[in-house]
Amino acid sequence: MINQLTDRALLRLSGGDAQSFLQGQFSNNIDALEGGAVQLNAYCQHQGKIIALIWVMKKADEFYLSFASDLVEIVTKRLTMFKMMSDVTITDVSNEVIQLGVIDEEFDGAFKLNDQQSVALVDKHEFDLSDESNWEKACIENGMAEVYLNTSEQFVPQLLNLDINEVGVSFTKGCYPGQEVVARLHYLGKSK
Repeated sequence: MINQLTDRALLRLSGGDAQSFLQGQFSNNIDALEGGAVQLNAYCQHQGKIIALIWVMKKADEFYLSFASDLVEIVTKRLTMFKMMSDVTITDVSNEVIQLGVIDEEFDGAFKLNDQQSVALVDKHEFDLSDESNWEKACIENGMAEVYLNTSEQFVPQLLNLDINEVGVSFTKGCYPGQEVVARLHYLGKSK
């Protein structure tokens, strides 16, 4: 089943510093991201609360960030604020590239999210697409959480089970915004 993911924004990050820039911003180990896979990342504020859950995909030397569309302004502004003098170009390609949610099917060039779901990035074309509620149902069945504008900064990664098997948080990768709070909760079971 193929569904168009109309409620997700898509940013493309390119430039020589894109990988190291993202490594310092997100909760998971960007250096370990393999082509053909989706890596779940929490984008946290300094108190460890999640601003957005971001699916990161790598295509050649470019990174694609997929997240809830109502957070596009907040995420873009924050990424731009932190890029400073880095060789990073941030482009909103939400209107140029269609995101497809693929459930229990093979799709050439799709990025694997889990055993049942994949995400495909395609140029704008017409497709015979299924109802988007099927994708939402598959996300629930696979325990794939989402953060929207009204729930932004309400959770730490542990509340969304991102720490289990380090699916969305790497405890060995090093610093990112909110890392001290997230690690303290993981190792001590409490925050200050």
